[in-house]
Amino acid sequence: MQILWFHEPNEQWLDFVMRNRQDEQFTHNFDIVIGPVANDRVYTAFTLFEGGVIDKATLIVELKTYRLVDQYLFHTPDALQLLHFQSVKSLNP
Repeated sequence: MQILWFHEPNEQWLDFVMRNRQDEQFTHNFDIVIGPVANDRVYTAFTLFEGGVIDKATLIVELKTYRLVDQYLFHTPDALQLLHFQSVKSLNP
């Protein structure tokens, strides 16, 4: 199983996210990718970077001030086999 895990927003994470955003032909060989999710607030900072307003180092410093949560992406059938249904929980009162 090939797992790519970004423990924090760093240059490698930024390069990976940017390739996903900008290159429609981008592929990788990882079964699972784990790392900070680029939510709306993060995308605002990315837009500044993409527009040349801030550089890569500034973006990374900025992102480290955010409270980011990790996302787990299961990219292959092998990775999906690791998931097992446990239960259902209603979110309605």
